[in-house]
Amino acid sequence: MRRAALAAASGLIFLVVALNATNWVRGAFTLEVVPYQLLEAPPDAQLLFGAMYPGVFLLGATPVYAYDRWGLISPAVVVFVPFGAAFWFEAAGDPGQADLISPLGVYLVGWVAVFALALLAGGLERAVQRHRAGVGSTIGEG
Repeated sequence: MRRAALAAASGLIFLVVALNATNWVRGAFTLEVVPYQLLEAPPDAQLLFGAMYPGVFLLGATPVYAYDRWGLISPAVVVFVPFGAAFWFEAAGDPGQADLISPLGVYLVGWVAVFALALLAGGLERAVQRHRAGVGSTIGEG
């Protein structure tokens, strides 16, 4: 239960940070969970953001869960290094640039690819851990 609560808290924190990072770079301290512009956006934009929110939550929660459960660090590297790079390029970029074509916007919209790479990296790291420990593959073992 503690592990799930820790992962959920991390996912929520990452969601808030990721959604507000663009505003913070531009000097506006906000804590928006649903940007007010989204309420007046066309349905396709609302659908895009609706699909993005759970994904960004998973990007924040999964690396913390993987570290706490198995001691894996590669999912965190795969998730947070590109986010840091996108944040860095966002800070150095044109403040008038549209949000979704910014580096951070591409990262947020492309969360599925980042998530898949994090799972792949975690699986490979876990396999290496098990191989080094000399443990064979057993179904149902966590």
